[in-house]
Order: sequence, then structure tokens, then C-alpha cells
Amino acid sequence: MAIIVKEKRKLNWFALSLTVIALVFAGASTYFLFFKTPPLVEILQPTADIRRREISTIRLEPDKVLNNPLFQKLTRVPLFLEPKEIGRANPFIPFPTSTFSGISLPEEEPIPSQPAPALTPPPPVSPATSSPPTP
Repeated sequence: MAIIVKEKRKLNWFALSLTVIALVFAGASTYFLFFKTPPLVEILQPTADIRRREISTIRLEPDKVLNNPLFQKLTRVPLFLEPKEIGRANPFIPFPTSTFSGISLPEEEPIPSQPAPALTPPPPVSPATSSPPTP
């Protein structure tokens, strides 16, 4: 006859507490989202009429503004700027005004326009003297 001894299983308190917290959170969020009615706003904000009344009492005096020394110091800015040259001949070279440790970059030199040299075909290769390419 065999004797079977059952060991007591240890309770995993971390898993149990995590499950309880998740259930409480789910229940509370369900209650507050679906069953509880939100409170109504009982205090009304003052309307914009008060601000309109304050603004309507302001008296504008253009002579004071136009004769103010700060206004007199302002200068007019032209509405339309003159178009300038857009882009560069070679956009990939650095700017000529750039300096690094006191050394300035050379100015861009224009490339003289010359006709391209005529391409001549390479001499034919005889099969006896050619070797296979090596990897």
C-alpha cells in the first residue's frame, strides 16, 4: 500500500494581489464611465458683455499716437523685396565665405566651356592573349 503525501501549494501573493487590483480598477472604471451621472456646472461664467463695456470706454486719440516719439522712430519696411539670384551653379560645394580655424575656402572658379574630346574605341583584344578575370 502506497502512502501519498500531498504538499501544500504555496500561494502566489503577487499574482493574487495583481488580479485583485486589476478587478478593482475594472469595476471602478465601469462604474464611473457608465453608471454615475456627471455633476452639472452650476456656476455660470460671466459673459463677454462686461469686457465689451470696459473696451467701449477706451477713448482712442490718434494724435497722441502719431506724435509719440516712439512712433516717430519707427521706419517703413518695403512691402516687396527685390528678387535676387536663386541657386548656385554647383549646389554641392561649400559656401565661399565659410571659414574653419582661420582658413577660408577657395572661390568657385568657372569651368571654361570646351568641346568634349572625341572618344576612340579601345583596340581589339585577341582571344589568345586574353586571360580570364580573377576574382
